[in-house]
Amino acid sequence: MYCCGRNTLKQLPISETKSKISEIQPVEYFKEKSITIKQVAGSKNATIFLSSDDKLYITGSVVKQFHTIKLDFKPKKISAGYNQCLILSQDGVPYSFTWENSSCLGYTKKEFCVPKKIGKVIDDLKTPSYDPDVVQQIDTPIIDKILGCYLTSNFVSRDLNYYLCGRNSFRQNRETAPVPVLVHRNVIRVFGGVDSENVTFETKDHKFYGIGNKRGILENCEAKDKIYEIKFLNQKKVLSLKCGVSHALALIEENNKTVLYTIGKQKRCGLDRTLVNWEELNFWDNRDLVPTKIRVGCGQSFLILSDNTIYGWGYSLDGQVPKNTANEVLPQKVTVPIQYRHNFEIQCGTATSFFFLKAKNHFGADFYNLLTKKILTDDIISTHPCHRSFIEHRFGLQFAQCKTILETNFSKQDIETCLKWCYGSRIRVDQKLEGMVSSLFNGLILSKKPFKKDILALWADDKSKDFSLLVQEDSGYEKNQQEQEEEEEEEEEEFFEEIPVHKLVLIARSGLFREMFTNISENTNKVKDYSGKTIESLEILIKYFYTDKIELTADDDPELIIEELSDAVEYYQLNANSNLNHELKTIKNNFNLN
Repeated sequence: MYCCGRNTLKQLPISETKSKISEIQPVEYFKEKSITIKQVAGSKNATIFLSSDDKLYITGSVVKQFHTIKLDFKPKKISAGYNQCLILSQDGVPYSFTWENSSCLGYTKKEFCVPKKIGKVIDDLKTPSYDPDVVQQIDTPIIDKILGCYLTSNFVSRDLNYYLCGRNSFRQNRETAPVPVLVHRNVIRVFGGVDSENVTFETKDHKFYGIGNKRGILENCEAKDKIYEIKFLNQKKVLSLKCGVSHALALIEENNKTVLYTIGKQKRCGLDRTLVNWEELNFWDNRDLVPTKIRVGCGQSFLILSDNTIYGWGYSLDGQVPKNTANEVLPQKVTVPIQYRHNFEIQCGTATSFFFLKAKNHFGADFYNLLTKKILTDDIISTHPCHRSFIEHRFGLQFAQCKTILETNFSKQDIETCLKWCYGSRIRVDQKLEGMVSSLFNGLILSKKPFKKDILALWADDKSKDFSLLVQEDSGYEKNQQEQEEEEEEEEEEFFEEIPVHKLVLIARSGLFREMFTNISENTNKVKDYSGKTIESLEILIKYFYTDKIELTADDDPELIIEELSDAVEYYQLNANSNLNHELKTIKNNFNLN
């Protein structure tokens, strides 16, 4: 991880004490402690980090250098506003905290750097009052999306209700909403920025609306204190939208090509004027290159192109665009000393910029690779190779029924989309397609069935397990492949204990098993494990394949489990981004093992 920008209150996690850092500096703290970061959220005076082992760290403001935020829940996502941090738990409960002062926490009694549950919302579109004696507050519903902005905190529930707390820019009164209040129904996405007074949301019918048009951006209209329609974006395939303090960027797919659009003050983008309508922005020379990712802070912007070239521009008086401390920085190439990969990420605070490789979603990628690389597929739908048992589990019907429904009612492209979702891809599902799937597959909605929970359900489904690992205690001698093949057939299997498992899960999660199943008969339903590990350790490892977690019972010996699984990543050829070693390290720390 590398960073640059404002460092007046130690917003940057580096040893350098200068208030402005214009040269990209490495963040050594996480590297020294073997901490892998999966999310970063920058604000005005602080930066929050979420690690792959679900620890939350903050630096800057009143806490100065690193402080660990205590959590009594498992976090899923973080988002920072101007002076507040929002945290979404794995089970959809929103929490928030502040480190200075904030009026958009969702509650009134606050303690600095202490996350509290946002327990109540106002689910009433008609009553403008926030007084609990006038309008009823209800328990907060399950939340799917969170977004921190300048003076607002934003939430979208699982039933697609959009709530906002903080500055009121959409109701008749001008009071600050102390708890999240309903803004609109049937909302699927919200967009904004850490320093943005503007919040944009997309409804289920793919119309776009704005709130808080204080700076005259997003749409050429006079509506500043009410919800207004952003007609330019309506019915367009908006891939991403980011708002700064006085400009916005959007990636829009047009004619199978991604186009970069912008609106607002453009003096810092190479245009000496303010755009009151959306216009295409294309300052790079090679027109064959397309934008893939955009990030926006207060006034700084970053763009990544399809050849991995990074451009930065905008306001950079504190050095947030590397190698610049100017009021107006034209688009320039940014060099980051990180080998670019798909998990390369840029995140912006008000005046800070972070460049890092985030912890990848290796779990979903393991299963998705089965589809894209056509690994040991055993059937086909339309022209797409797939796995019968996996399709049955995900769609909840017999394979023949799934095949008939898909091929009869869906185009080849829609079938491909459905299969990608089935194998764990995080895709944006078209409303029409989602409705068809829901009606034809017993109410199944593509975007709402959690992939990990569905794989976890496989672990408990013993009837569908089609394979067994035969485990024998270590004899002190590890046999090679040839010796295993030459074993006498008459060896009694009852000396081995069995671990039932799904063949497909082994193939997805382990390179060793992928290679093994490539070289054995398709009808083989048992195989002996010669790793020398105990059945207790192997059962924990096999369950990890389903859950992505190492879970111990009171009867397990943590020291023995850690010792036996310490080489599992290499031995079983797990994904290079596997979190297994982090899971073991967490257990080691929890039990104070040296």
